[in-house]
Amino acid sequence: MTKEDSDRVLFGDLVDEHQDYLYSFVLSMTGNPETAQDITAKAFLKAYLAFSKFKKNCSFKTWVTTVAINLVKNHRRDRKPLTSIEDDFEETGIQPVDLDLTPSDSVVICENKGRMQKALDALPLQYKTFIILKFLKDFSYEEIAQVTSVPVTTVRNRIHQGKQILKELFQKEGVVAPMEDGYDLV
Repeated sequence: MTKEDSDRVLFGDLVDEHQDYLYSFVLSMTGNPETAQDITAKAFLKAYLAFSKFKKNCSFKTWVTTVAINLVKNHRRDRKPLTSIEDDFEETGIQPVDLDLTPSDSVVICENKGRMQKALDALPLQYKTFIILKFLKDFSYEEIAQVTSVPVTTVRNRIHQGKQILKELFQKEGVVAPMEDGYDLV
């Protein structure tokens, strides 16, 4: 087997291992399943074309996430605003259901999802990337620093600022939190 053949096999294994993660990350960033599929495919294509230049000093996951972030930034710059995932749910009529919830809880959660998505969509991209990587994708501060090419102190700062902005957006959107005697605004 030639080096080129072994690189193809290795790359295929890496795609299999990381494709679900990368798609869900890009979907979190764009809010649109079709756009997320396109950007995910483009990220893997770009990674494949540059795979021979891939430096093994960072993980493939970190590297391909960096490629995806740049593609999302380019997409936002070049395209009109995207629809949210909530719009897609309304269009298809499909909503996930938790059978342990009371009808009242279900209504609050459903309303909160829309409000939270709206707040997350309003969060500036410079903070949204960091918030999603930390809290939705469970990246460490060091991994985020590698992906975004900024120092760890900047990562911590942007996450802190993003949380503050998101908290204000949650309040503005009327996101509610459960309490012992009902629900209250966050």
